Amino acid sequence: MRRSKLTCRDDAQRPTVAFTSISPAIPAAGLEWNTNTLNTSGTLSLVITTSPHFGAISIFGSGNGLALRGTGGVAKANYYLLASTNLAAPLTNWTRLLTNQFDIIGDFNFTNQKGINSSKNLYRLQIP
Repeated sequence: MRRSKLTCRDDAQRPTVAFTSISPAIPAAGLEWNTNTLNTSGTLSLVITTSPHFGAISIFGSGNGLALRGTGGVAKANYYLLASTNLAAPLTNWTRLLTNQFDIIGDFNFTNQKGINSSKNLYRLQIP
């Protein structure tokens, strides 16, 4: 899970604010508050709770391209599209094809204009 945090404390590293509630109770679709250390260190974190997945896959243009679409991302969050010809390759050896953002409802799409017959690629989404 990816986390972002906000810390409220004074120069002596003590929490400076007491919280009775957080508004909004749910920050956004696919996100939740992590309040585990709010009263001890003053840290409020956001946690991503969804995993994007591929949806529709279509071949177009007489086999000259591939369109990938998917859902389940966090609106406006970044993602990477990775490709490899070897499923067993370590993630560090996959090629980053694209850095982009999910749209306002958490969907994504990618169109590969290269001929899909020139090489066989496997695709993977990565959340930074």
